[in-house]
Amino acid sequence: MVVTGYSYICLLCLDRFNGERSFSAIYHLLRGKKTSQTLQDMQLFGLSGLFSLFPQIKRETIEEACRDLEANKLIGENGNLTSLGKVALDHSLAEMPIPKELNSWKHGRGGREAWTRLSLLIQTATHLIHNKSRFLPVTSDEEAQQWVKSFLAESNLDRIDLAFRLYEELDLFLTPKQDFMAELFVFRLTTPKRAGLTYVQLEEKLGKDPVYLELCFWSLMHDLLENAVTSNAVLLSKLIVKGPESLPLTQSAKRTLMLLKQGKSKGDACKIRNLKMSTIEDHIVEIAMHDRSFDLNPYLLPDEKDEIAQAIGRLKTKQLKNIKENLDNKYTYFQIRLGMAVTKR
Repeated sequence: MVVTGYSYICLLCLDRFNGERSFSAIYHLLRGKKTSQTLQDMQLFGLSGLFSLFPQIKRETIEEACRDLEANKLIGENGNLTSLGKVALDHSLAEMPIPKELNSWKHGRGGREAWTRLSLLIQTATHLIHNKSRFLPVTSDEEAQQWVKSFLAESNLDRIDLAFRLYEELDLFLTPKQDFMAELFVFRLTTPKRAGLTYVQLEEKLGKDPVYLELCFWSLMHDLLENAVTSNAVLLSKLIVKGPESLPLTQSAKRTLMLLKQGKSKGDACKIRNLKMSTIEDHIVEIAMHDRSFDLNPYLLPDEKDEIAQAIGRLKTKQLKNIKENLDNKYTYFQIRLGMAVTKR
């Protein structure tokens, strides 16, 4: 049995969660809810590729997908996969493998913005070489429209050369890909002869599940952004949306980090920010997960971190209570979460 649609995505997430998270955690992950809990879940369960992959998805869609999994006896009441569910997931992964290039945590927003620019640029370039200067743009995004105008003005290429260079760079990028992946990318583009196809339309043309096609498409965009500069794709590298370098933290965690860097203690941060200790500890775990230079010693010593990591590996669980009891309650839940966070970064 091959599971398709959002049920496939949910089955994959629930397998990673191993009964330790609810259906809501899937919803927050796919929507890209940037809270300490969701960011920690993403890292701990190895699901960064899916973070914010479907930013418009509705909670009802996830709940319905999970109910279908229950109805087909692929998961139990607690969200654990049944033996039938594990077989179905294996078959689904064999039929629809998750591309290793998928990294929505790193390239999610940038990928969407780059696609808006690229699709409009291709539409514009192909219309210009057919002497069609008036057309309905594929996006109403004024920022993208202004970017394309600036790109054309600064490229120093005539319209024929520009179209040829874009074709060369995209051909170089797509040629090593599987046929259906290359076709997926090309069919999404709009030209004077054809409007870009939706994933539902592409289901019939390519014979693959539309949700899976969307996942594959974004993996292509993430791959393009990851390699555009190193592959000397001069034009495609200009699609990269540059922003200030910063740690991928929630705004609240950034404010806590600023206090900690000033030498403030956890208690000081609680008082200054008028927050609960548990919230400040959430921030510290979030910071430790992403900032390798962050000093853990005030909260967890190296040998303590190693002991917690060994227990996690031995027990093969991320359930805090089980780990705490196995370590004879030597460590607080905060310390265990901190240990888990740094072993995954």
